[in-house]
Amino acid sequence: MSNNERLLLFAISMGLVLLVAVILWLQQEISMYILRKTMTREDVMTKFCSGRHFDLDGLMRVFRVSPHPHDVECDENSYTGCLGKRIRLIMHREGDFYILDDIQRYRDANWQFTGWYDEYERRRARDKTAYIVAGEANYLEAQKHDRLPGFILSAEAVKKIFDEFREGAN
Repeated sequence: MSNNERLLLFAISMGLVLLVAVILWLQQEISMYILRKTMTREDVMTKFCSGRHFDLDGLMRVFRVSPHPHDVECDENSYTGCLGKRIRLIMHREGDFYILDDIQRYRDANWQFTGWYDEYERRRARDKTAYIVAGEANYLEAQKHDRLPGFILSAEAVKKIFDEFREGAN
C-alpha cells in the first residue's frame, strides 16, 4: 500500500469519525429540544427529584443554563448567587446546609431583581417535601470551584425554578 493510499484511508476514517460525532451531537440536541418543549412541572418532579435530592445541574443542562453561579456574595452565614441571566438565589446557613430564603428574577423594565415567589419567604423550604441540592461542602469550596453550595429547597421552589428556565428558553 502506497503512502497516498494510506493517507486517503486515514482521511476517510477521520471523515467517518467526524460524521458519527456530528450525528451524535445532532441527536442529543434534538432530544434536548424535544425534552425542553414537552417537559411539564410533574415531569421535573419525577425526572430530576430522586428521594430527597434534586438534580439542579441536570435541569440546568437541559435548559442550557451555565452551572457556574456569577455575582456571588457569600460568607459563613449567607450566600447569594445568580444562575444564568434571570435567577438569583438567596440563602442562609443552618448546620451543614444552606436554606433557600428567596428566589428573585429580573422582572421590571429597568432589569432590576424583584421578589419572585412571595409565598416562599414564609415557608423557607420547611415543608414536608424539602429537597437537597448537591453542591460544594461549604461556601469557601463553592467560591473556589465556582459552584453552588449544597442547599435545601421546597417542591414548590423546584417547580418555580423550572418555570423560569422554561420561560427563559422560549
